[in-house]
Amino acid sequence: LAQPTPSRRSPADPLGATEQEEQDELMRLLGGPPSPPPPPPGAAPPSEPPKPTGGWAAIAAKPAVARPAAAATPAAELDPLHLELIPGCRVFASGPDSVVQLHQTSIVTLYANGKITLNSGGWRTYSTLKAMNAVLEAVSPPTRIVADGHLSHGAWRVVQPEASVDFVDGVSITATAPPNFAARAARGGAAVRGVPPAD
Repeated sequence: LAQPTPSRRSPADPLGATEQEEQDELMRLLGGPPSPPPPPPGAAPPSEPPKPTGGWAAIAAKPAVARPAAAATPAAELDPLHLELIPGCRVFASGPDSVVQLHQTSIVTLYANGKITLNSGGWRTYSTLKAMNAVLEAVSPPTRIVADGHLSHGAWRVVQPEASVDFVDGVSITATAPPNFAARAARGGAAVRGVPPAD
């Protein structure tokens, strides 16, 4: 183990080592070269050492490339969506699309191209119907799923102002979801996750 050398006193620092000597001692203990001595008072400052020109030094010396600023998002696209989702419902962002799951089933997939896919996963229950309708309240044109007859019979219809179709798992409808659906649902208090697991 290296022993530190006793510090030398100088007129500038009568109590001990100068800052330069302390740095030199530290570098000696760490195995590095000592720093150059300070210039005498009144001397011209030393010139900068030459900068490396090849390899990583050349890459690091390149100026930063200016990137275009991201387009500002209109405030309306950032407003929170207050969805009346039931417990067990989660919203996922999947690229530009959004997926709503109830427990383990992806019940509503909102595509950025204006399509929406609906799927009960075989669970034609009040909870599934309520969760789907909570999401569909946010789309345009207004869309609802209604029961044809008693809910327990499982006969449902997808109703829009100009059309009505029988509900089958995987039915695709044309309707536009609000932009940034998953992020806005999170701001509104919905349970939001990353990417949904595969069904």
